[in-house]
Amino acid sequence: MRHFRMTLWCIIVLVALAHVQSVHASQLKPTLLIYCGTTMLRPMQDIARIFEQREGVKVSFVQGGSADLYKSAAKSRLGDLYLPGEASFRHDNLKDGLLGEYRLVGYNRLALMVQKGNPKKVQPDPRQLLRKDLQILLSGSDTCSSGLAAKRLFTEMGIYNTLLKKAVMVLPDSRAIATSMRRGDADAVITWQGTILFADSTKSFEIIALPGKWGSSQELLLTLFTFSKQPVLARKFMDLAAGPEGQAVFTRNGFGK
Repeated sequence: MRHFRMTLWCIIVLVALAHVQSVHASQLKPTLLIYCGTTMLRPMQDIARIFEQREGVKVSFVQGGSADLYKSAAKSRLGDLYLPGEASFRHDNLKDGLLGEYRLVGYNRLALMVQKGNPKKVQPDPRQLLRKDLQILLSGSDTCSSGLAAKRLFTEMGIYNTLLKKAVMVLPDSRAIATSMRRGDADAVITWQGTILFADSTKSFEIIALPGKWGSSQELLLTLFTFSKQPVLARKFMDLAAGPEGQAVFTRNGFGK
């Protein structure tokens, strides 16, 4: 797993470097580079299209697990904005001095993901994952926000270590979870409910909302990097995402209050 994480960080850094080199080489118009947690990519891309048309600029994305994204940005010092899957990634990393002002743009919620039609009759309770007849997945708590949030929930319930031993795979982000579920690798997983938005996901599996505190909302904080080369442009994007137009996009994609 350590080797995989290092490889992933290197890939993200190389993507960011290639992006910057491309911009310089081609003398392109001003560009924003946004590090975006996988689950929120679709609404952010929708907002980016509005922004590009309005401002005459280019918006590019690096996507992945929230922890890996931050580590890669911190190492490369390339990019303008960071949107992790929950607020703890901002709070825990403020000490590094790389995260500046932010805007609240939406909310994430944990939910149960099951195969289409819920053939195993999974109920809306995290303890269902303990069932012997279920094959389950986990998200990595050291790579992505859904894994960290799920680990907190499972730890509070006293079932994390049992589930960790039971899981058929521990995967690095929501897209990997969606791909694995689409292949039929498992019957159920707890992840961000926005994972259902990935292409063709609704044909393969469905979401079961978790009641009460199990499915409580987690703030999505779009944050400006202090090393941003385009802070004025980045603030305009932040204001669009947090304003009425951007909020309509986030709500339409399932990230509203």
